[in-house]
Amino acid sequence: MGLNCTHGAWDGAYSAFMRWRTKLAEVAQLPPLELMEGFYSPLKRENSYDLPTLYCGPNAMMDRLLSIDALLPIKWSSLKKDKLHILLTHSDCEGKIPWRQCAGLADRL
Repeated sequence: MGLNCTHGAWDGAYSAFMRWRTKLAEVAQLPPLELMEGFYSPLKRENSYDLPTLYCGPNAMMDRLLSIDALLPIKWSSLKKDKLHILLTHSDCEGKIPWRQCAGLADRL
């Protein structure tokens, strides 16, 4: 199982494609994909035993993290428009990027 693109542009595992997109977002100075709409998974209080307690104890720290978590995910629409968003927001398992968008995306890459 993997992701295959036309013209030999990509042929590999979904996980490798995700690592590449994550690095692409980083190099483009975009927020981490893990915090973006479509990628973010909210925290759950019942998983708090996995989180560091720092200086305030486990309950206070979890309350702080949950208040930050309520502000996430970052919406793509809140960012300055960028041709890379076409690729970064596209599903890795279905659909196609319309050919009319490919020239601008290729130039940006």
